[in-house]
Amino acid sequence: MPRVIFFLPTISGYMDRVNLLMEASDQIEHMTLIVGSLDRPVDCSNHQNFEMIEIGFKRRMRPLNMWKSSRIAQNILREQDADVVHDTMGMLYPLFRKKNDYPQVRFVTSFFILFGWRLSHVWNKYNTFRLLTASSTAMMYPNRWLERRMAQLADHVVLQAPGLIDHLASDVPSTRNKTHVITNNVNAEFWTPSPQQVSNGQLNLLFVGGVDHSKGFFVLLDTMAELRNRGVDAVLNVVGKPNSIAAKQIQESIQRLSLEDTVRFQGRVHREELREIYRSADIFVYQTVNDGSPRVVLEALACELPVIGSTHPGIEVLDSEKRFIAFSDFGDVKIIVEHVIDFLRNREGWRQRAILGRKTIETEFTSRAVAQQYADFYTAIVSNKIRSNNSGRTD
Repeated sequence: MPRVIFFLPTISGYMDRVNLLMEASDQIEHMTLIVGSLDRPVDCSNHQNFEMIEIGFKRRMRPLNMWKSSRIAQNILREQDADVVHDTMGMLYPLFRKKNDYPQVRFVTSFFILFGWRLSHVWNKYNTFRLLTASSTAMMYPNRWLERRMAQLADHVVLQAPGLIDHLASDVPSTRNKTHVITNNVNAEFWTPSPQQVSNGQLNLLFVGGVDHSKGFFVLLDTMAELRNRGVDAVLNVVGKPNSIAAKQIQESIQRLSLEDTVRFQGRVHREELREIYRSADIFVYQTVNDGSPRVVLEALACELPVIGSTHPGIEVLDSEKRFIAFSDFGDVKIIVEHVIDFLRNREGWRQRAILGRKTIETEFTSRAVAQQYADFYTAIVSNKIRSNNSGRTD
């Protein structure tokens, strides 16, 4: 059975993935998680094949952190041996450059956000100077360069939805024949429905995530204005902060549409508080052209919350038969409004769809279910049942 080294930057930001890795460790010989910062405690006492090693990241010192991450992974390869090195965020790039020194090791990388796709299809309406000088987008060009290099060097690439393969291949064509799909996961034991139904007179719509045009936020503002025009008493609760490029335009749009009392912003919250926010909402609305497979949609579904989502590959993969997510094309205010009106007319029907969404999460997208996919994948690539078409060149 394979021995795996996996990288994550923190614990607190990736708790559900940590749970997945612990579950996966039960199906393989050993899993070593090297983590930039052990910023919250983790009980792994029930997973004997799992261990964590803290790297000790320094803030705003990415090159140093990359070197430290690679050095620790390299020491593990020398002292304990491993069959698979699985990178995220490109932090093991220095080690990947030396992959030819380890011919028996399979080098894997995962991309949760595709920066090449973002720049060519999402942020292309902004000029390069503006993107480079805005704090929220300044790292996109370096990240795209790193993404390309990691995609070229890796033996295998993991994405979270089939439709994302074309997105990556449009920027790095060589990845098409070495890319694999393993869906996102969620801890369904933590993200659970409210024990009792909460209802109030005002319709509570919820958005969670980055706030900019790529997440359809201006679409949601137009949706709220149209709902008001149709006599719907609704509020939009937003858990997230506008980025530096969008902040001024968002404020101007809210004022222009007279939505000051309708749109309510909250900053970053702890996951326990976020769970209560999901539980108190009526509908989760999420539009995106920018994500991999957004975990917030999984969290909302696990909390048995009705979801209106855009036809993005990372959302469609969660409900390919369109049984419980209400879909709209990105930016289609009319369809989103009609979904909301239908919810008001048929709350019981939407509740049943939400229950089905929760059941689907429990069977297909829990940490345990997706962990089995990872364990099977690692076993297959180590046993050469899945071969890479990568040339192995590191120049």
